[in-house]
Amino acid sequence: SGCACCQPMPLARAACSFTCRVTHAEWLPLTEQDWTVVCIQDPKTGVRARPREDTILSHGSLIVMLGGVHGVAKGRPWAQADVATLRGVKPGEELKQDVRLDLGGGQRSEFRLLKGAKLRSTAQDNVVLEYDPMARIEHNFGQVSNFDGDLEVELLWLRDEAVMPRRLLGRGRPGGAEGLDLQRRLS
Repeated sequence: SGCACCQPMPLARAACSFTCRVTHAEWLPLTEQDWTVVCIQDPKTGVRARPREDTILSHGSLIVMLGGVHGVAKGRPWAQADVATLRGVKPGEELKQDVRLDLGGGQRSEFRLLKGAKLRSTAQDNVVLEYDPMARIEHNFGQVSNFDGDLEVELLWLRDEAVMPRRLLGRGRPGGAEGLDLQRRLS
């Protein structure tokens, strides 16, 4: 189509929330826990490139990524309709319809979760929901399939100070950041 949102766009925009003016489809924001983009293959040349936020995606671009196993969203229901959706849902149960959360952080930040997300806990008006990151990716990009090509992988050894405080290499800290225990996963 000829609208600006359907034209080639930077990778950073493809991971943001927006609504396509032609199809009226709402794109869901993708977070670091949803995917890690490994490389992007140009549809015309077949050349693979390392992803950067300003890497341009065109129709037919092949995005090779590692999808998250699960994602967690913590916040307050966005509107009264979302409060009503969550009413009566018990921890461990799946949502029967989409719900929107305000993730907070000093400014209102709407985050829509698709039906099927599981309620993990509630405390006053705050909720914790676990969701399937691949469902969000497929909502935005369509059907996802396993990549059967060859990949070059670089393994970097990082000190704890070099990774984000939300996830640490190793077992994590009790009551603190989640750990990415690679040693245990490889054994």
